[in-house]
Amino acid sequence: SRSQYEAPIRNVAQFAKTSASEFAHPPFRSLPQTDNNHFKFNHQLHMLPGQWPKDGKPAGAWKLEQIPVELRERYRTSPEQALDSLVQLDCKSCHVSEQAGAYMLPVTFEQHCRACHPLEVAKTIDGKLTSWNVRHGLKQSELREFLLGVSATSPSMSAAEKTPRLTPNLPLPGKTAGNNLAQNLGDPGMVDAWQKSLFREQCLKCHADESATPATLAEPTDFIKPNLPTKWLRHARFNHRAHESWTNCRDCHAGAFATDAASKPPLDDGQVLIPNIDNCVQCHAPQSSHATFRAIARFDCAECHRYHQPGAH
Repeated sequence: SRSQYEAPIRNVAQFAKTSASEFAHPPFRSLPQTDNNHFKFNHQLHMLPGQWPKDGKPAGAWKLEQIPVELRERYRTSPEQALDSLVQLDCKSCHVSEQAGAYMLPVTFEQHCRACHPLEVAKTIDGKLTSWNVRHGLKQSELREFLLGVSATSPSMSAAEKTPRLTPNLPLPGKTAGNNLAQNLGDPGMVDAWQKSLFREQCLKCHADESATPATLAEPTDFIKPNLPTKWLRHARFNHRAHESWTNCRDCHAGAFATDAASKPPLDDGQVLIPNIDNCVQCHAPQSSHATFRAIARFDCAECHRYHQPGAH
């Protein structure tokens, strides 16, 4: 049996190819073959103008004027961009590096998705259509409690009472269940309609498992929390900022970019869009083989690994 002091990888003398098809360094062990993240997404579709395939249906494309005013400036491609022009996302629309520039901060619904995928319900109060933002990530029981409060909202309520809140996880002794009594007066029929509409038109866009049958998704249900790692290469260090000055996202993440296909691009959430060693050795080698970048990058062990760091073999 292998000794506990025996390194799992032996005789790695350099980070380069030994032949046309062999590498001196093994492939990156922390990258899985498939990405089982419990989340549906389509990078290519989001990178198209208006996030809509070129299939002759421009009416479904997303325009700048459809984004709420308070969020609109973030998605302008220029100060002069017309409101009726199509929204054009790029990598930095969602992927922002942390302060040191090494890794990307987590993508969150509130910051990166809500502008184009609002979770809202609306009803008429005092002759005016009033809408409420629904907090992302609520369980269906919590969502129903919130919607009951919305449905019970009436013109006679104060401004504070018109803002439904969730019951605290630890209710105070002696207090009535629910800190918003209006929730006990809600309209179950209205809530059912809202809840099913949000579930079918919003939640299922991202959170349904493709293997699930439509019958099992007929009623609102809770989903497994997406497993989206912030660091893919667990046994080494990487720095985006050190690379972005001389390369671009497409050189390493080509699978995320839009194609010229006339139909809707396929989902890519099951693919691991992080390149393996065959991409890195084009530049990190004694001689560059990259089609564009002929400069030679460092390829010694200390470029990616720290010594005496637990777990970073």
